Amino acid sequence: MASVSLLKQLLADLDALVEAEGRPVSAANRVKVGLGLDAWLILASFRTRQTLRRRHIPVVGRLMRIVEMALFGVEISLDAELGTGVYIVHSHAVVIGGSTVLGDNVKLLGSNTFGNSQGTGDDYPKVGHNVVIGAGARVLGARTIGDGAKIGANAVVTSDVPADAVAVGIPARVV
Repeated sequence: MASVSLLKQLLADLDALVEAEGRPVSAANRVKVGLGLDAWLILASFRTRQTLRRRHIPVVGRLMRIVEMALFGVEISLDAELGTGVYIVHSHAVVIGGSTVLGDNVKLLGSNTFGNSQGTGDDYPKVGHNVVIGAGARVLGARTIGDGAKIGANAVVTSDVPADAVAVGIPARVV
C-alpha cells in the first residue's frame, strides 16, 4: 500500500464503506458515512499512523493510537495490513495484532481478536477478501481464512478455513 497515496487510499476505503452500507457512491453519502461510521474514522487514523511511521514521525502516531484506543476501543498494530474497505461494525474490544493481514471488504462484527498463538515470531492470521467475522470471534496463530468465508460469533479459529466456508464453535470447525 506504500505506492498508493494516503488520500487515494482513504477515498477508496470511504467508497467501499459507502457501498457496504448499501448506498450509491456520491458526495452526500461519502459525507454521511465518513462522519457517521467509526469504521472509516478508524481506518483513516490507522492509515495516517502508518504514513507517519514511514515518514519517521512516530510521536504523533503514538498520540493518535492512544486516541484510537480511548475513543473507539480498538487496537491495531502498525505492522498489520488492512485491505480496502475493512468494515469494523462495532469497534469496541477489537485487537488486530502483529503482522495480521485482512483482505479487502472484510467485515468485523465487534470484539474480535487477531493474534499469535505462541507469543513470538510471525505467527499471525491472514484473512482473505469479502470475509465476515462474527462478534467475539478470535483468530489465533498463522491461520489462513479463505476468500468469502464466514466465521461464526464467538468462534475460536485455530486451523485454516477454506474459501466460501462457514466455521463455528470452539475450536472452530467448518460446517
